[in-house]
Amino acid sequence: MEINKNKPRVDRGIFYSSLILLLLIIVPLSLYPESGSAVLSSILSYTTNQLGWVYLLFAVVVMGLLGYLALGPYGRIRFGDEAPEFSTFSWIGMIFTAGIGSSILYWAPQEWAFYYKAPPFGAEALSPQAAELAVGYGFFHWGLSAWAIFCIPSLPIAYQYFVKKRPFLRLSQACTETLGESHANGLVGKIIDIAVIFGILGGLGTTIGLGTPMVSTLIGSIFDIEAGFSLNLVVMGIWVLMFSASVSLGLQKGIKRLSDANMVLALVFLGAILVVGPTAFIINSMLSGLGFMFDNFMHMSLWTDSVAGGGFPQSWTIFYWAWWVSWAPFVSIFIARISRGRTIRETIFTVVGFGSLGCWIYYAVLGNYGLYQQVNEGLEVTRILTEEGGAAAVLAVLSSLPFSTLAVVVYTILAFICLSTSLDSAAYTLSAIATDNLEQHQDPALWHRIFWAFALAALPLTLILIGGGKEGSLKAIQTSSIVLALPLTCVLSLVIYNFFRVLKQSEKSDQSEDILRISGLADADEEMRRVHSVVNS
Repeated sequence: MEINKNKPRVDRGIFYSSLILLLLIIVPLSLYPESGSAVLSSILSYTTNQLGWVYLLFAVVVMGLLGYLALGPYGRIRFGDEAPEFSTFSWIGMIFTAGIGSSILYWAPQEWAFYYKAPPFGAEALSPQAAELAVGYGFFHWGLSAWAIFCIPSLPIAYQYFVKKRPFLRLSQACTETLGESHANGLVGKIIDIAVIFGILGGLGTTIGLGTPMVSTLIGSIFDIEAGFSLNLVVMGIWVLMFSASVSLGLQKGIKRLSDANMVLALVFLGAILVVGPTAFIINSMLSGLGFMFDNFMHMSLWTDSVAGGGFPQSWTIFYWAWWVSWAPFVSIFIARISRGRTIRETIFTVVGFGSLGCWIYYAVLGNYGLYQQVNEGLEVTRILTEEGGAAAVLAVLSSLPFSTLAVVVYTILAFICLSTSLDSAAYTLSAIATDNLEQHQDPALWHRIFWAFALAALPLTLILIGGGKEGSLKAIQTSSIVLALPLTCVLSLVIYNFFRVLKQSEKSDQSEDILRISGLADADEEMRRVHSVVNS
């Protein structure tokens, strides 16, 4: 029987190397949780204090480069000659849910409270100035810089896949012109792809590690049961089954439908809160927060608090930027895969613009509603956050809504769908990274996608175990993102450099073709004049 040489096949080197390294991390952390937590804390402290500036500069540079690409002549380059695979609504929905997951459902209702009780820039705690800073920093951390980091690697990956027709969805292939074919397809390329896989695992470890205790708390309140490690395990099992089923259906039938459902449910839920809640306060606070953010954008982007040493940028901005970097390979590969037929300009404006807008809507509605309850209704969100944790603070904010039980149920469903969409997108992406000969209309093997769906749960469960099944795992989760993001910053920088090199080479090639074409026309014209002269004579 003839073997189909173009059939996708697993790259065993990447697959088994990633699996072995994952076990080398998980097993020691599981056997020695206290020692592991101490080591991770030391690594976190060193990285944020000594190398945090790397993440800040990287985000600013990326913003500038995207502006140049979007507004310059390269913006009209289209990823392939075919029509877009997905409608604009579904495309935006898949981008947003892949890039955010349930994390925004965890942070939006209560992140402001962290800043309100411990504000930056020396502001007085629990003051009107602290409230304005709290709202503005939520928009900042979940806005333009985050989505710029997600967007920029997607452009070279999509260019290589759809324009240059390379049958790989890997960051290593986006470095081919700089590294050379032999290195990009050899050991160096595999090291890059393995680093990408671990960056994805670290980023998802953060999302699942924060989202699982929150959902357990919500379910516990609905059914009046205790939220602990056992319930976390049950929640994780349901999630794995959900995104295993979804990822097995592929992009069109599984991930697209979940993304569409998530978009519709989120818009209805947030719209309902805006209507029944303090509408004027939400809108006014949103405008003030956005104004503060835009007015102080560069200051916030480069602030390290090096003199006072308060630690705010290290604990928050640098953590977030590292988190976005660790997510960037997964999100960018997924964005590249679903962006066939789109231009560079269209991709940049959609990813950065609509991605930021979606996050701002969440923070404007949920965050400002929670702030209103704290300031005007006597709900002590900051105290609940300090004494009981973030999940309890989210529950308290939701419980203050009219029809609170229904609100908690809908929020729980939304969290399940949102994270399931992110995780099945990630499982698809991880299997694509470890697959050879993946043509544009093909998917990785089904067993391969389902395997990564289960593997994705292993690291966050370990981190939750280190934290005792509750939010004490946050420090370990932060460390996994920040440390794994450091080598990825170097990889992404190489990808970006290679992309501009490819664009320049393509531009020179087009100019050479134009010169040859013009030269050919001139020669033909001269020949016609010569023939015409002979005929006349």
